[in-house]
Amino acid sequence: MTLKHRCHEWLWLAVAIAPVMGTAQTARSVDPAYLAQIIDDEPTLPRGFAPGEREAWAMPDLSRVPLSPPPRSVDAPAEYEKNDGLLIRWGSQNAVLTEMAVAITTGDPEIELFVVVSSSSQQSSASSTLGGAGADLSHIRFVQAPSNSVWMRDYGPRFIDHEGHRAIVDHTYNRNRPLDNAIPSVFAQLLAENRYDIPLVHGGGNFHLFEDNSAYMTSLIVNENPALTPQQIRDYYLAYQGLELTITDPLPASFDSTQHIDMW
Repeated sequence: MTLKHRCHEWLWLAVAIAPVMGTAQTARSVDPAYLAQIIDDEPTLPRGFAPGEREAWAMPDLSRVPLSPPPRSVDAPAEYEKNDGLLIRWGSQNAVLTEMAVAITTGDPEIELFVVVSSSSQQSSASSTLGGAGADLSHIRFVQAPSNSVWMRDYGPRFIDHEGHRAIVDHTYNRNRPLDNAIPSVFAQLLAENRYDIPLVHGGGNFHLFEDNSAYMTSLIVNENPALTPQQIRDYYLAYQGLELTITDPLPASFDSTQHIDMW
């Protein structure tokens, strides 16, 4: 794949289909009968804590993580701007991912789909499933790396433009899933791009940004970083991603237990 110097945001599972489907007028659809026979490799871990995870979860102490934002100005491409590619994780919800992959790789414009798989055997199985559904495998790049769950939007890398070069901003995933938390490092090494650790516990679904460099999160970000004030959190996002952050109240937990703004 040829990578562009100009950074375009990569979108994660929860929103990956939206910007592509909006422009992919000629994208293929998948026979529902084919989708119905696709089998997951594993159960889907919940977006929230799985049984036993909350008891094992200890809030990370990020006070020793040095503040080291990108030097000089950065730009974080907005949620629905043009993308160089999309990033998903194979293993659960495979039928949904297959439907997405076919639309993404056969529509207009052409973009790359990066698929995280656990092993060469899983890659072979995924390739067979996706190819059989009609996906254009020439636009799919498999990445072998261990992971815990399908929720790439929550733990995956955030991309920024730093002086015309793409770089990664990496938060600490707000779940007890260390393999997921390591995925941004995997992609930084794979793409040979700089990675900047933002010292915040966070789930990426609680994040929405616009073209005017405004961004929004619910107060979950404050609750998960009790050592910081809301203003300190805003300052971090300005320094690391060039964003003016607004923190707002979440929906009631009885309606949405994740308290993520992408559930609105």
